[in-house]
Amino acid sequence: MQRDKAQITRVLKELLNDGLIEKRPNPKDGRSQLLIPTERGAAVLTELIQAEQNTADVMTRSLGQQELEQFAELAARMVENLTQES
Repeated sequence: MQRDKAQITRVLKELLNDGLIEKRPNPKDGRSQLLIPTERGAAVLTELIQAEQNTADVMTRSLGQQELEQFAELAARMVENLTQES
């Protein structure tokens, strides 16, 4: 995610306050907690996944398979360039 601990903490707090996730004790490690989506959180996630798929379908509708593969390769290389900088 390439976010610092403070950013992640703020996002998790917001998700908890909005009732989208809940904390549960980790049965395998008492020092940690598991983050579990609530029923509402799972519904929102389903909506987000569908919206993302719809957007991808619209964005790529006029592209051929070779163009999609070339784009995926270029995007992966660009991300790799970013991670090498860190």
